Amino acid sequence: MRKVAFIPLTLAVAAALGAQSTSCQAADALNTKLLNFALDGGIYAISPIVKKGDATRRINTFLPSGSLLRVNNDHVTQINNLPFVEAETLYGIKILVPRSEISRGDFFSIYHNQNVIIHEDIENVEGCTDTPCDPDASIPKGSVLELDNNLEVAVLRGHKDGQALNYHIPKSKLNQYAKTGVLTRLDAPPEIYHSESQIISQGQCGVISTHENSNHNTVGVSGKLGVELNGSSVDVHGSSQHEDETKTSRSFGATDASYEKRRITMTRLDPQSFKPTQDHQVYIVISKLVCEGQAPGEAMPMYYSNVTVSRLGSEDQPIGRVNFESFYAPLKNDEKINGIKYTLGQNNNRPFITSINHKRHYRNALMTWLKAVNNLPLAQVLLSEFNATCRIHDPLNELDGRGQCAKQLPLQE
Repeated sequence: MRKVAFIPLTLAVAAALGAQSTSCQAADALNTKLLNFALDGGIYAISPIVKKGDATRRINTFLPSGSLLRVNNDHVTQINNLPFVEAETLYGIKILVPRSEISRGDFFSIYHNQNVIIHEDIENVEGCTDTPCDPDASIPKGSVLELDNNLEVAVLRGHKDGQALNYHIPKSKLNQYAKTGVLTRLDAPPEIYHSESQIISQGQCGVISTHENSNHNTVGVSGKLGVELNGSSVDVHGSSQHEDETKTSRSFGATDASYEKRRITMTRLDPQSFKPTQDHQVYIVISKLVCEGQAPGEAMPMYYSNVTVSRLGSEDQPIGRVNFESFYAPLKNDEKINGIKYTLGQNNNRPFITSINHKRHYRNALMTWLKAVNNLPLAQVLLSEFNATCRIHDPLNELDGRGQCAKQLPLQE
C-alpha cells in the first residue's frame, strides 16, 4: 500500500504561514480565526476542575491530531513546571492543555481555505497525482485538505513537494467520517457547543437510603414489589396502617454499589461569534458504581458498571446505555478486578468507565459511546465525564504508569 502524506500539522504551522489564498470558504462557515488546533500526535487533556481532596487533576479526554480549540491564553497554569492554557473543545469540554502542543497561530491564518481536518488515518481511498491513481492510498491523520464537493465524488485536494494530490471519496463515506469524528468539515457550520455538567444527587458506598411516603387513598395493601430502575434495585414494601392510609418505603442503593445522577446541559453556539443561541439540550445521566468493601465510610467506588442517558423530561425513555463490558474485553474475573484496582490506583482512585491509556483506546471508546447515543457532540462530552486516564511516571518506560494500565486493562478493539 502506498502512503501519500500531506504536510503534517507540526510542520504546517511554519510552512503554511506564507501561503496566499483568495478564498475565504472556511471562514464563511466557521470563524476559524478564533480557533487554535492540537498539533500532530494528539494531546491527553486535563480537567481544570480540582475537587476537594484531590492531589492531582483528572485526565479527562484525549484530543486527536488537528482538534479545534477555543484557547484562553490569558489563563496559564503551571503543572510540573510546564505552562498549560485553558481551552474548550467544539463540544464544550473544558480542559487544560500544554501550550507547547497547540498551534501558536489560529487555524485560518495558517490554512486559509483548506477546510477538512483528518483526525484518524483513512485507508483504502483513491489517491491521484499526475501519474495513474492509486486505489489503495491512505490519508494520514493530521492532514489538512481542501474539499471540492462539486463533482460526483468528493475530492480532497492538497500538495506535497509542490505536486498536486487529490483524494476521491464517495460523498456518503465523507459524511459518515464527519459524523463519527474521523474528520472535521469546515465547509458548512459544524455543531459547536458550550456544555455544563452537574451532579444533582449522589449516593454513598455501603449506605442504603430509605424514603417513606403515605397514601391516604389505599386500604389494606400489603406485600413487596421488586423494581429494576436504570440498573438500580429498588424494593417497595407496603403495610396497612388503617383503613385509609398505607405507608410505603423505598430503598435505594446497595451495600456494594452506589449511584449518581447528573444533569448535562449543551447550548449550541453561533459559529461566527461563538455566542450562545436559544438551542439548549438537557440530558439526565444515571450511573451505577461498583464499590469495594461494604462498611459505610470505608467502602470506596471503583468503577461505573453502567450509565443510562435520557433527555430531561423523558427519563422513562432512555436514548442510550453503556456498561463496563461495553468497553473492556472479557477477562477472567480476578484478572479484571486486578486490572481495575491497578488502574484505579494510577489515576488517584477516581472511578471510571473508561481509562484511555493509548491513542487507539480513544477511537474505541468514542465509537462505543457514539453507538449508544448516536450523537457525536454528546458522545464526546460523555466520554470526558466518565474517563480517568492513568498518569506517566517515567516517560522513558512504556510499561510504567499509563503503559501498564493499558496492558492490564485494555479497551476492546
